[in-house]
Amino acid sequence: MISHRRNASQTLLAIPVLCLRLLGCSSDDGASSNATGGSAAAYNGGATGGPTSAGGAGNRGGAANQTCTIGDSNCFSFFVASRTRLFALAQAFNGSTSGWGGDFRYGTGNGLTGADQICTEIAEASLPGNGKTWRAFLSTSTVNAIDRVGAGPWYDRLNRPIASNLTELVEARPGGITDATILNNLPNEDGTPHHNEEAGCSNLNQCADNHDILTGSDTDGRLCTSSTCSGMGGGMPGGGGGTTVTDWTCSDWTSAAKTPGSQPRVGHTWPTGGGSMGGGDDWISVLNEGGCLPGYNLEQTGAADPNVGTVGSGGGYGAIYCLATSPY
Repeated sequence: MISHRRNASQTLLAIPVLCLRLLGCSSDDGASSNATGGSAAAYNGGATGGPTSAGGAGNRGGAANQTCTIGDSNCFSFFVASRTRLFALAQAFNGSTSGWGGDFRYGTGNGLTGADQICTEIAEASLPGNGKTWRAFLSTSTVNAIDRVGAGPWYDRLNRPIASNLTELVEARPGGITDATILNNLPNEDGTPHHNEEAGCSNLNQCADNHDILTGSDTDGRLCTSSTCSGMGGGMPGGGGGTTVTDWTCSDWTSAAKTPGSQPRVGHTWPTGGGSMGGGDDWISVLNEGGCLPGYNLEQTGAADPNVGTVGSGGGYGAIYCLATSPY
C-alpha cells in the first residue's frame, strides 16, 4: 500500500522537475513499452486510402483521413495528465509542490486558457511536434467541457481508440474503447493506465487512490447544477461532505483557496470498487471534491473532505483530462 497524504502546507516527496517548457522532453520509450497488440489493428479516422503514419514524433500526416494504427502515435488526442508532469509544471511556475489546486490560469487571463496551455505542454513533452490543438476537459460558467473538444474521434498516446464521437465520449466509460487494459483505467499522456502511474500499483483499489479528475461537469460534460451534481453520481449520497455546493469549478478555474460552497466536480479514471458501485464508474462526473486548495491524497480514505479543502482530498491530486480538437 502506498500512503502519501499532503496538503498545501506540506512538502511533496521530491518529484524530478522535467524540462517540459525548456527542453521538450519525450517519453516515447515508456509509451511504446505499454502498447498492446502492436500494430495488428488499424482504425480509419475518415475516408479510406489516406496516408498511414509510422508513428514517429510529430508525424501528423496532414490529412483528415489518415489511418490510426494501434501502437503508433499519429492520432494521439486523449490523456489524463500525470502527477509527475502536472506537478513539475506547477513547481517550475510558482514553486508549488502540491500541484495547481483549482487555479489553472498559468500566467494567462483565465483558467481555461491556462489549462489548455498545460495540456499542450504535457502533450508536447510526451510527443514533441505533435501539432495538435489541445483543450482541457473543463466546464465553466460560460462554456461546457463537451463543447470545446471537437467532434472526435479520439485516441490515446498509443493510438488505441477512446471514442468515435461525442455520444460515445460521454458514456460512463468512453464508448469507443476496445482495449480492456484502459477501459476501466484511462491512460495518461504516455499511454500508461492512470492507476499504474504510482510505484507498486497494479490492482484497482489495492494501492494509490489517484482517480479523482477535475471536470466541473455533469455526466453529459456540461456545467454542473444543484440537480445534476448533487451527490456522488448514480443516485449515491454524499460526495460533497454534506455541505451545500454552489461552485463546481473553483470560480472558473481561477481559485486555489478554501471557500465554503466551492467544491470542484470530479470524475474517475478508474472505477470505485473495481466498478461495483454503479455511478462510481463515470469518468466525467462522480463526486464533489473537498475544495480548491492545492494538495493530494493517495490514501484509501473514503469520500472527499471539505474540512481538508483540497482538490485531492477524496483520492487524487487535481488532475485534468486533455483532448485534442482533432486527432489528425
